[in-house]
Amino acid sequence: MTFDAIVSGLLTATNASRVTLRMALHGKDFPVVAEEVAPGVSSIRLDGSRNLTNAPTVEYLVERQENLIQDDCLSAEVRPPAELLELYGVKAQMLGPVLRDRQLIGIVSVHYTPGSRHWTGEEIEALDRAVRAVELTIEQGQS
Repeated sequence: MTFDAIVSGLLTATNASRVTLRMALHGKDFPVVAEEVAPGVSSIRLDGSRNLTNAPTVEYLVERQENLIQDDCLSAEVRPPAELLELYGVKAQMLGPVLRDRQLIGIVSVHYTPGSRHWTGEEIEALDRAVRAVELTIEQGQS
């Protein structure tokens, strides 16, 4: 399965505004390698200006190696990057860590922009399936 197909399927499964896959690449800080957006939602694919390595959300994924589910980004305990909230209007998000040998090598992000929302168990399971599909695609040497 391709990365584009994975993020597209996840966008549909979660009724989200934007889904991205960011990968750790040599010389670059988790650039977006696949993205799907709902109609009227802006892309973040070309915005490489932010160093995410020290973002609290990424630190959470590195340390906990588990999903970060945020129903309301404005009041979240783990603060998302200000640019994500201010420039891209994210109000709720789910982040899934892509791991290899217990190292964070990628991030699947599900963004919702209309307002805060409660992510359902089915939507979280869809995120888990997408993360596993990304890991399997990497193992098979595809993208």
